[in-house]
Amino acid sequence: MSMNNKLVHASGETLTTAHLNDPICGVGANELIKIERKVEVLEWRRKTKKENDQEVEYYELEWVSHNSSVEGERYNDPTNWILENETFYNEMVFLGGFRIN
Repeated sequence: MSMNNKLVHASGETLTTAHLNDPICGVGANELIKIERKVEVLEWRRKTKKENDQEVEYYELEWVSHNSSVEGERYNDPTNWILENETFYNEMVFLGGFRIN
């Protein structure tokens, strides 16, 4: 009975000797299964608080990602960012005698 293209559940130690890297950032090593690049920018964010029964606006620096903006509150246009979030997977990972992907 073939298990190709079927969902299977297994447990055990995974093994890889292949090198995995992020080609843009130059980060990588042997024996990695996944590299996840998360891109954030430090930006001023508008906040409000109550003081003496009045609403006061102020700004705080926050690390934010592409999808964390509130409409009209973004000062750094994500279309100008030179890096994107990206995930890299090693294609040579084995569980016992089986190659997984």
